[in-house]
Amino acid sequence: MSRSLFIVGEIGGVEYIMGFASQKTIDQMKLWVPYIVAVISSAVNDLINLGATTLIVPGNYAIGCAPSYMTQFRSNNTADYDMLTGCLKSLNEFSVYHNTMLMKELVKLRLLHPLANIIYADYYGAQSQLYLNKLDFPAPLYACCGGPGPYNVSATISCGAQGSQSCPNPENYVSWDGVHLTEAANHAIANGILYGPFAIPPLLVVA
Repeated sequence: MSRSLFIVGEIGGVEYIMGFASQKTIDQMKLWVPYIVAVISSAVNDLINLGATTLIVPGNYAIGCAPSYMTQFRSNNTADYDMLTGCLKSLNEFSVYHNTMLMKELVKLRLLHPLANIIYADYYGAQSQLYLNKLDFPAPLYACCGGPGPYNVSATISCGAQGSQSCPNPENYVSWDGVHLTEAANHAIANGILYGPFAIPPLLVVA
């Protein structure tokens, strides 16, 4: 195990999707964050105790940019949207809240396990860059595969269901189905983690 690289997560995304789908407010969902961070911390601690020495712990994605969330929380108030990315500010602030708590917990884990390499993968930061890159991703806020809706997302017709449609050029999209990312987006995020500034400490330095 000491020669293996462990990726612990991303954890919490599904729980947040289910919580918001059940009409919980952002303030209510914030109460979940300490429990989810505790689960992540416990998993990291257990792996290190079993012999793991290098672990990547990803943060939460920029959920305010996900077409499914943008459809569910669509607003007529332009102030609710980020001027640069077009994403929903309140939901991205929730992601930042989760990530801030997680990073604080990782500081404690590094002190507890000084011989382990615990790397924070900033999925939020790496993903956020994609919404500013209109050359590579000209349709960043729309799902490639889905049903009729403002962001190609439908509450009744999901990707793969009868009546859904998929785009011919998924490389131009960040989101595949409103929730999951496209291969092109995942490739860009992975490059940002491996070679860019979105790993703390830098992954290749640790390796």
